[in-house]
Amino acid sequence: MHARKSATVEAPLSPWAEPGKAGEHLSLEDFPSFLFVRLASAMQRDVTASYLSEFELNAPQWRVLAALATYSPIPFGELVKLSMSDKALVSRSVQAIAERGLATVESDPGHGKKLVCSITAKGRALYQRVLPRAQAAQAKILGLLEKEERVALHAALVKLRAALDKKLTA
Repeated sequence: MHARKSATVEAPLSPWAEPGKAGEHLSLEDFPSFLFVRLASAMQRDVTASYLSEFELNAPQWRVLAALATYSPIPFGELVKLSMSDKALVSRSVQAIAERGLATVESDPGHGKKLVCSITAKGRALYQRVLPRAQAAQAKILGLLEKEERVALHAALVKLRAALDKKLTA
């Protein structure tokens, strides 16, 4: 019997390891923004939509409802910033959940033209029903990664977000 040599296969080098000073080594598929958008779209399509449809919500409505559950009452402009969506989409989402009695929109007493959005008791009850499903779905996604990968990814995303919030990108 001959001793069997184990073949060591090295993992391919990440395109992010050496992107080049001007990103010249990155293809479109390697762009962080491209990967993030594809991942977010896949998660929304394959994960989020599967449980939100049971509650007759779409992803933008869920984001608004979740924001209201945490920050209610909140000025409409702040809700737009918080949701990181465009004003029209947030407006349609607020209108849709308000029509279902999940939220209210009122004029700000101190600023007549400004609107303040609030979650209703019915909205909070729905949020409490959806939240465990959302948490379980997100945990399942995170479970695809090893603990070290989850920790490193979280740290990297927080670092990128902080840098972008400070507008340090050139």
